[in-house]
Amino acid sequence: MELKKSRSPAYPSLSLDAAIAKAREIYNSYNTAFVHREAAAVAIGYAPTSGSSFGALASLSAYGLVDGRRGEVGVSDLAIQIFFAESEEERAEALQKAVSMPPAFGLISDRFGEHIPPAKGIEDFLCRNRFTPPAAAKAAKSYITSVKFVTSTIDNDRKESAAKMPENAASKVGAKPAQTQDADETNTEPTGVFQEWARGSAGISDNDFRLLAKNKPSSDEWHDIIALLEVQAKIAERREEAQAQKGEQETKLIEHIPE
Repeated sequence: MELKKSRSPAYPSLSLDAAIAKAREIYNSYNTAFVHREAAAVAIGYAPTSGSSFGALASLSAYGLVDGRRGEVGVSDLAIQIFFAESEEERAEALQKAVSMPPAFGLISDRFGEHIPPAKGIEDFLCRNRFTPPAAAKAAKSYITSVKFVTSTIDNDRKESAAKMPENAASKVGAKPAQTQDADETNTEPTGVFQEWARGSAGISDNDFRLLAKNKPSSDEWHDIIALLEVQAKIAERREEAQAQKGEQETKLIEHIPE
């Protein structure tokens, strides 16, 4: 009696970073239009009906980077979110969703959590879950590469976002705001998106200011603008309190002067 060859559960043969690059190639060729699988295969560098092209497109589908219908594929909303995220939070959410979609990856993360174990540990675990040793080795490599890619990308996005923030704005990635200086010593020079302060210009009094931007601010830059204006409001409030206290002291001094 001939035994049937054991078949491993499905897993993405491409790591997430490689799959994203392939999905971007399809987008560059066809935008979000649905095209025949053969055309998509050619767009990502494969022969139309090769086995490698089937595996590559299956990987893109496993991560949710393409949608399929009746022999056609098209770049998904999730892929667009990754390509053109408006903030680090949006990209992080999309990447984490993509890397968690392959069932094999979900199996691994459920077992090991956020910790990335050695490849041998993942392979042994997968072999106990109906994977053949060669498939377990490939799946483990793809999983480790994908998770490390997501982690490093999120970290780099956060660092770049923090570097673009004005010095007076509190960091949104965990850094503590700088200690408040005296009102007269606080640095209010513009940085980042801000081009210049226009103080004392034509039509503007010394007590007013105008904020000029090089380009239309993004959502992150609007947060920075708000943070900077909040600093200005606190400075103005401290000055008013100081003036009020000074006025009270002068009044008391006059009251104590004998007639």
